[in-house]
Amino acid sequence: MKRKKNMSLETSKIFKERQKPVIGKLSFSEEDLRRSSFLNKKIEQAKRSLKEHPVPIELLRPR
Repeated sequence: MKRKKNMSLETSKIFKERQKPVIGKLSFSEEDLRRSSFLNKKIEQAKRSLKEHPVPIELLRPR
């Protein structure tokens, strides 16, 4: 008779594997990231969003 797999153990193994640090070098430089129009656009959108919908300071304080 085969035993059923314990799904919680299987799931915890998957999460442990995901949390391992990435080892290796970046294939692009930091300067390339700074020049990226996509990232610059996303940063500007985030700034506008925070101006329009500010976050209460109480939520930013550590508990």
